[in-house]
Amino acid sequence: MTSSSTSVPRIKPVPRTTFLVTVCASAPDFWTLTKPEVNFLIVIATFTGFYLGCPGNLDPFPFARLFHSLCGTLLVASGTGALNQYLEYRFDAQMRRPCKRPLAAGRLQPATALWFGVQLSVIGVIYLLIAVNAVAGLLSAIT
Repeated sequence: MTSSSTSVPRIKPVPRTTFLVTVCASAPDFWTLTKPEVNFLIVIATFTGFYLGCPGNLDPFPFARLFHSLCGTLLVASGTGALNQYLEYRFDAQMRRPCKRPLAAGRLQPATALWFGVQLSVIGVIYLLIAVNAVAGLLSAIT
């Protein structure tokens, strides 16, 4: 018997992308999903309301509570921005300016945006309940 050498084509393995790689590649889209320009205005309004709502006789200004109020509000507002884009992505895809948003352009899946928005909102409400007070948590949940 003679041995003939036949060459078997080698198939290169397809690289598997990890969850971390996928999330890092999508990070700018998740950032856009939160509507950071709108959130900046919300943080300014929250700061103003907090400052004006503080009694004048407070000797030490409650900087820690202000910080927690701003962080919690930012989380809830970010989640709300993502949920808003989830609700409107079909309409956004038909318009010139919003068609570039992550959902309308198809860079993120609608289910991903829905869960992202829900998680940010719930975490923000719980954060406000724990770190600030029940009224802040309740108002953010209603909003």
